[in-house]
Amino acid sequence: MKIYRFTYLILILISTLSSRSWAQYDEYVELEKLYNSLNKTDSLLVTLHKHYLRAKLENDSSEQLSVLTWIYWYNDDKGKDQALKDSLISLVATLNDPREESRAYYTFASKEFERGDSSKSIQNLEKSIQIALNYFEYEQAIESVKAFNSLLIESNQYEKALSNLDYLSWSISKTREIDLENKLDLENRISMEKTSLFINTGLIDSSSYYLQALSKDLRKFDNHDLGRFKLMEATLNFRNQFYLNARDSLQKYLSTLDKTQIKDAWYILSLVERKLNNSEYSDNYLKLIDSALESEEYPQYNNGISTYRRLLSIAPDSLKNKYLGLFYHYEKKPNRNYESITKASFSDKPLITPLIVVSIIVVTFILIFLLLKSSFRKGNLNSKHKVVIEENNFNFKNKLKEWENEKEFLNPSTTLASLAVLLETNTSYLSRYFNQELQVSFSNYLSKLRINHLLDIIQSNPSIIKSKSSIQIAESLGFKSIDAYYRAFKITTGSTPNQYLKKVIMGE
Repeated sequence: MKIYRFTYLILILISTLSSRSWAQYDEYVELEKLYNSLNKTDSLLVTLHKHYLRAKLENDSSEQLSVLTWIYWYNDDKGKDQALKDSLISLVATLNDPREESRAYYTFASKEFERGDSSKSIQNLEKSIQIALNYFEYEQAIESVKAFNSLLIESNQYEKALSNLDYLSWSISKTREIDLENKLDLENRISMEKTSLFINTGLIDSSSYYLQALSKDLRKFDNHDLGRFKLMEATLNFRNQFYLNARDSLQKYLSTLDKTQIKDAWYILSLVERKLNNSEYSDNYLKLIDSALESEEYPQYNNGISTYRRLLSIAPDSLKNKYLGLFYHYEKKPNRNYESITKASFSDKPLITPLIVVSIIVVTFILIFLLLKSSFRKGNLNSKHKVVIEENNFNFKNKLKEWENEKEFLNPSTTLASLAVLLETNTSYLSRYFNQELQVSFSNYLSKLRINHLLDIIQSNPSIIKSKSSIQIAESLGFKSIDAYYRAFKITTGSTPNQYLKKVIMGE
């Protein structure tokens, strides 16, 4: 699920709040919806406070908690944060609901995250997870772990993220308070998160293992989870170069995808069609994405940079300014991995907290975009940003080319992190470069370099395969196992080493 669901989910949130409100709160709810739509924050806060006081007079703790959460999110005064937090915790204690207590700390974590304080966010998420586990609230525990892991992934702490999921799985298996059917359902959700984690880290084999296990009974998925499953399946097929499988599977399920997932599907289909040399189809999918983003007022979209870079390259003069502005619009937005903290609570039951904040962020980015677009028309920022990007891309690609020419890829200790250090960049950017620009995972990119190096040697010395053992060849290429060597050779050439030698070199 992607961050750009927020604008859409704001409407769901307002509808949910309205449906929860009793008749005596309707006047406040209608005003809150109006002020929210007009972005009149001051008027909204005044109405929320009146709403909150009315709920206090009615001694309605549940309504107080709901409204105070809104007030907490709209509060920009850090000095008042602690008092609001204390009030929320006090209300949660009144309700005596551990799930709400866990959600409260999730709320605090989300706001700290949006403010850029990851350390405080992590502390609150740890409390949220612990409370949920103590009271066997595993659904909320999963949501909090997903959010917690998203922060770990952004800092490349993949092993710790996996450890969290393993611990959660173990805890569920040992709990007697939930029946077998619910345990299986929770385990499937954890397996889904592990698949997502492995996809993000480029571990294709592990991703495939968990995806295959999930595929044994697709009937257990609701429409959203089925759509998410199909997107991950198509992503793996694409990375494994099974382009037709990726296309056919996605096209079959397009009608079942929600408005968030459909853009991801179009993006994957665009990549597939380009690999199949169907440029017109590929570009048409990108135009569909642009149309959808425009209708949603250009919210967060992880593939925005690559989408508009491609559209800019094929755009007529009348659209170049538009696509250039949108390219910079998404370049300035923070990228996220497959899941992120502010998305994590929306997979099943939306929480109030992140929606309001992100709606403000979305509006802010739209305003920034409009200002940038105006500047581009005046010719001020256009050339400046273009030169910076072109210089950065030039230097980055030059360093990578030098690394390839020096055959550094033969070093068995080569990792994404070590290469990022050599190229003076970070792993997030480097991974995005391989996946979006080269359209291949880092592991596949590294394997192809090694196998192509071997093929060059074979052309001049075919006897090398017979004169050296497979283990010796694998080690000389930097592979850490014979299986990895065989698998890479098969993916790159379509044949095993011996088959290749017979068919290509000896003409058999």
